[in-house]
Amino acid sequence: MATVKINFMDLGLRELVSDDTLLAKAVACSDVLEKEIILSTRKLLNKRPDGALAQSWRSIIVSKPKGNKVVFGVESPLVYADIHNYGKQGLKSPRGKMLAIPLSDEARTRGSPAHWGQNELRVVAVKRTGNVFLVKNTAKTSRRGRKDPKRKTRKDNKRKKSGGNLPKFKAEFLLRNKVNIPATRYYDVALNAAMGDMVEILEGVI
Repeated sequence: MATVKINFMDLGLRELVSDDTLLAKAVACSDVLEKEIILSTRKLLNKRPDGALAQSWRSIIVSKPKGNKVVFGVESPLVYADIHNYGKQGLKSPRGKMLAIPLSDEARTRGSPAHWGQNELRVVAVKRTGNVFLVKNTAKTSRRGRKDPKRKTRKDNKRKKSGGNLPKFKAEFLLRNKVNIPATRYYDVALNAAMGDMVEILEGVI
């Protein structure tokens, strides 16, 4: 569970106000923060408006008002919310499978390979580099449902004879056993964007 928290005292709250007033302002501030963290998630991590992480954020009251103090924020149940913010080296899939890194605009838009149709992608392993890719399965099938053999063109044969490097293809995903996730600090982006509106909500008590 990832939680971004902020204490009202951090905003410079000085005057003593009623618990009800403080709670109402905390709710309003947490709503502002929810809006901004959704925007920063989409901007820095995933431009899809229906992305799982962007849709997972919810405003919360972490602790109720007590002694002129209340803690509010936003939270996401997705474990990788923190990973994308702080970064992580040598991250492995918790399910033991290879991690898919999107390479194309379409892959970034559609998301995980699990969101693609059955047999829409196929695995291509490049022996020279050891890299493994997912590419679109464009092979034609016969009436019996088997792949038709493709004839090599003169260009392909010429490339092979001349010691050509690798077959050319457009990869959608790169598969890795582990990856390094860079820190984006999108929490800070959201907090900085929300600060002006939150201070305005607190006008009169700070």
